[in-house]
Amino acid sequence: MAAINTNIKLVPILITFFLFELFIGGSGQVFKFFNIPFRQIIFAVILLIFLFDLITRNIRFTVNFISLNIVFILLGVLLSAILGLINAHKASIIIKDVTPMLYFLLYFPLHAYFLKYNITYAYVLRILVHSTVIMSIAVIITFLILNIAFNGDLYIFRAVIEQTIGKDVFWFRANGFVFYPGLVYSLVAAILLFGKLVAYKKLSLYEIFALSLSIFALVISMTKGLILSLAIGFLLLIFTKKTTLMTKMSSIVLCVIITSILFSLFDFSRFTDLSNDTGTNTRIKTIEESTEVINENVILGNGFGTELPTKKFHQENSFIDIFVEQGLVGLSLYLIMFTYIFIRRKVNIDITIAASTVAIMSLTNPYVNNPLGIGLIILTLIFIGNDKVVVHE
Repeated sequence: MAAINTNIKLVPILITFFLFELFIGGSGQVFKFFNIPFRQIIFAVILLIFLFDLITRNIRFTVNFISLNIVFILLGVLLSAILGLINAHKASIIIKDVTPMLYFLLYFPLHAYFLKYNITYAYVLRILVHSTVIMSIAVIITFLILNIAFNGDLYIFRAVIEQTIGKDVFWFRANGFVFYPGLVYSLVAAILLFGKLVAYKKLSLYEIFALSLSIFALVISMTKGLILSLAIGFLLLIFTKKTTLMTKMSSIVLCVIITSILFSLFDFSRFTDLSNDTGTNTRIKTIEESTEVINENVILGNGFGTELPTKKFHQENSFIDIFVEQGLVGLSLYLIMFTYIFIRRKVNIDITIAASTVAIMSLTNPYVNNPLGIGLIILTLIFIGNDKVVVHE
């Protein structure tokens, strides 16, 4: 029986599917086969092919500093799961904490295959741009249908959505705003495209279209974390890029004009009136509860499955969530990754800033310890961590 030849463009095709699913798939529950999330299927297939290639010596993986750090993160996941069991935490919640972190395993095959098949930053950016156009259009159309056809009636519209495409795909806010978890990659796309614009790199009409759509979709999500992270990302790009003072001033004026237009079109009271903001109050409450719980084991944390009175699973601040469950050790491993990304920023400043804004956003939203944020971390580490990986556009 002939051996399986994994060189017949199977791996690049799988990686392309992986990228589209990561960028569009949101919470991972949108695309399913026989009720199994496609994210889990492609995760398993890529790992199995990589294992086969390692055994048959069809590919070699070179150990580097960041791969060792990820190995320690994965060992920390195992330790935190054991601590959770020792502390008699619910097994179901422990599993929910462990499974997202296993996404870090994909660093190893992706790092090797990006090198072997010369998968470039430009290729990944192209897929990201296509993805954000699809995703932004879906969010915008949903927003328009809700506010025009259903006159902003969330109760009826939510029932229609849940019957047609399922629960928890879109989240709806007061005044007819629409949030989709995958919009974090619209944020990333907007930052990377704006980075090209600030650096005098010509944007195609399609890229300008994608940039405009992504900004609009982020605004109508009316998500404080996304919009503030977008503003921070744009400012970082303006002031870190090696451009003339005139370019910096023009970029600031452009941002002010866009902001003024958006403020005139939409009600931003969700940002200005925090007195009755349930989300903000919940976040403050969980921080207070976390400071009480973490004292039980500052070094190693309380293990996966730790429940707080206010938030039973995955509190909104990713870093405090990591600190509570994995202690200073787990938090330090994350900080090492982001320190490394900062040190290597000159390799690709745009993707470094994109990763940094998602890290900033994770102060109020759970991204860097779930597949959406971990996927971006992996891509960032691949593109800035090895000089042999092609990073040009």
